[in-house]
Amino acid sequence: MSLFPAYDSIRSKSDFAGCHNRLRTVVLAVLFSLSMYSALHAEPAAGQNYVGINIGTVSDWEGNIIFADAMKQARVFASPGTSGGTALPSSSLDVHGWPRVASEVIVWHGLKRDNSGTYVLTFESDAVVTPDFGWATGSFSSVVYDLKTKTTMALLKLTNAADTALLLSFSGGVRNVKLMRPIAPGSATSHEATEDFSRPFLKAIEPFHALRFMDYSSSYGNPQIKWSERVQPDETNSIVRTGYSWIGKGGAWEYVIKLCNQTKKDAWICVPLYANDDFVRQLARLFRDGNAFTGGVGLDMPVKLYVEYGNELWNTAGSFDGNPNHELAIAEHAAGDPYAYQYDGDANDWVWAWRRVGKRGADVSLIFRQEFGDYRMMTQVRPVICWQQGYDGGPGYQALTYVEHGYIPLVAPGKTVGYFFYGGGGSAYYGPEGNSDTLTLENIWGSETMTSSNWEPALKSDVNLCASFGLKRIAYEGGPSLDNVGHSESVKEQAWAHSAMGTAIMEHHDKWSAFGGDMLMYYTLRPNDYQWGFMKTIDDLTLPKYAGVALLANAPRSPIKYGRAPSTVDGNSYDLKNWFANTIWMGTKVTLGHNQWTSYTFNITQPGLYDIGVAYSEGKGSELQLLVDGAELTNAPVNGAGNLIGRVLLSAGLHSVRPKSFGTKLSVTVDAVTLALATASADTLAPSVPTNINGVTESASRISLTWAAATDDVAVTNYIIYRNGTPAGTSSRTSFVDIGLNASTTYSYNIKASDAAGNTSAMSTGFAITTSASSSSNSSSSSSSSSSSSSGASSSGGGGGGAPSDWYIATMLAMLVCGRKRLMRKTAL
Repeated sequence: MSLFPAYDSIRSKSDFAGCHNRLRTVVLAVLFSLSMYSALHAEPAAGQNYVGINIGTVSDWEGNIIFADAMKQARVFASPGTSGGTALPSSSLDVHGWPRVASEVIVWHGLKRDNSGTYVLTFESDAVVTPDFGWATGSFSSVVYDLKTKTTMALLKLTNAADTALLLSFSGGVRNVKLMRPIAPGSATSHEATEDFSRPFLKAIEPFHALRFMDYSSSYGNPQIKWSERVQPDETNSIVRTGYSWIGKGGAWEYVIKLCNQTKKDAWICVPLYANDDFVRQLARLFRDGNAFTGGVGLDMPVKLYVEYGNELWNTAGSFDGNPNHELAIAEHAAGDPYAYQYDGDANDWVWAWRRVGKRGADVSLIFRQEFGDYRMMTQVRPVICWQQGYDGGPGYQALTYVEHGYIPLVAPGKTVGYFFYGGGGSAYYGPEGNSDTLTLENIWGSETMTSSNWEPALKSDVNLCASFGLKRIAYEGGPSLDNVGHSESVKEQAWAHSAMGTAIMEHHDKWSAFGGDMLMYYTLRPNDYQWGFMKTIDDLTLPKYAGVALLANAPRSPIKYGRAPSTVDGNSYDLKNWFANTIWMGTKVTLGHNQWTSYTFNITQPGLYDIGVAYSEGKGSELQLLVDGAELTNAPVNGAGNLIGRVLLSAGLHSVRPKSFGTKLSVTVDAVTLALATASADTLAPSVPTNINGVTESASRISLTWAAATDDVAVTNYIIYRNGTPAGTSSRTSFVDIGLNASTTYSYNIKASDAAGNTSAMSTGFAITTSASSSSNSSSSSSSSSSSSSGASSSGGGGGGAPSDWYIATMLAMLVCGRKRLMRKTAL
């Protein structure tokens, strides 16, 4: 039962109108309740939805107003009298882009929000400033020049400033111009000069666990090769950079670190297409260590870092990078194919292009591993690889099989695809028939994949491919897609703002979870965009679309329903097989040739040891490899008939069993695949000792620890963390956040590993670390640990704490207003 009206319960236009009015009240009640808890932290607690958002660009007209200082999103400084249209030559600018001569600058134009309120303008110069308020009403007062600091300060007050423009003219050279926005539309209070990010923006991202910076960093159509070509945090937009897409040059990486540390939200970054190895290495070091601009602080240890190479490198439309990537693949192949793009003889150069995405993505992963160390890879640093949704035989398949068969033998023999990538998948978009002229507000909800059941084939395709290689299913973008293609556009715009959109969001996300989906990164925070946006303006969060995703971010995850129960499966009943391969099936059997495989996806509800077997026949000198989640369990040469069996510990969730023929060009026939819970046997072996303990002092009362995983003959299930010889808490992961500590105090930590049978390792070597003298602003923004740790004495997981009860309150408020009598889900909270 959804708090939003079900599609089939709405029968008439009057029903639509009534539901819409009630839902506006519902949304306000929900948002009021959600405002009662602090911002969610990075990566939610287990069993909770994992929800992210793409944050948009740094353009002046972009309504997300990321920065508190409007000048950080202003246009170029231009010659006087040109209405901001003729950029000053570089000879008239200093090294940071500030003008040495008289100039004018468009601060914004076409910013579709109420820009009224009081702004504080400061700049270094005694130049005379003249504002042009466009069609708004404005005043300019309190102009003061400080001889000592050589700084001018003034107040700008705007009224009737919705969807307007602002231009500032200066009579002479200026530096360090700041225009601090009002904290809310119409407010007489402006942001403090020390605030980096606008308060409306921070409020809008509050429900989300993760932020993707693809548009922010101008990830496609980006010509950057060298690290020196990146955007600097102290440069103005007058540093003109040619060769970029419509997005422009984007924002500085340093602000990504500052924003995610301040809000404790996971970060998703995209490495530019042309970036060389040194660029990637310096990027990794920046996120690891920070620099002077970030205060010598890299990304906080509890905050996850998702790293993607490029963006939609299969996409050849417009300014996307599909064609440039294709050209790079052809050039690299022409140089002697040093990366084995044609390892299997495939002469299709578009296949090489798709394989290049896997190659370069794995390169990026290795460089980040070299800089962060093994112990932070896949725990904090999570490289991802993305492809076209629902196309399991195309770009994603080619990239992953290339990494397994072409890249790994050359670069890292013995490793798996999961060594390089944490997760992957296509997008998670769904929508109506975009080219239909017959859509109505009543029928749009049942058109194409706006009906969640019609979305299932794409979900199944992507999760099977991810599971086959041991990757989590993650979406880089997703949500309702109401593409503006010139058909039924007024209906799409009405649907965007309608109450039933809340139902669409929640039902589809539940379907996403049912098919094993992990993080879904919605697109986009951009306001006033009915195609993909989640709000009317950054100041108006009352759209049911936004309310739906806000509730999801703090709600229990729907259980996985896809996948087979442990059982015996006919060989020909596979979920995925090699594409572009001559796999032969005969009734209930399937015959595999060289490097061919089939995969079978199982849904494990009871974690434990499982026996996995492949019954085969007609083995003709081949070798049969049994892979589980992309990693080899066992292998053997096969002749005639037999069984290949192995035992493995499986967690709850989706797992893939993949028999693969390799080693010769001969074949083997797979008759059946079996997965069954193993018979219990005594476990008397203790895990190995945890090693490589490391830590970061986050504040005067908070220390974050990480370590390298211990090993066990079955599996390590828990770690016991000792502080000064006394147990301080436990963690099921290789990280822990200890809080409630004393300032300027040195603590010594040791760690033991344990398994399900109660066997415990010896104590690790000690690690000493000292808390800081006082809390920093970033450290003090959170008082609970992230979900990467669990502590018996410290705190609950990230985003947890009292959050379920807040969700319960919000849901109950919504149910009350809607006249509902049942909870959104039958979940005990």
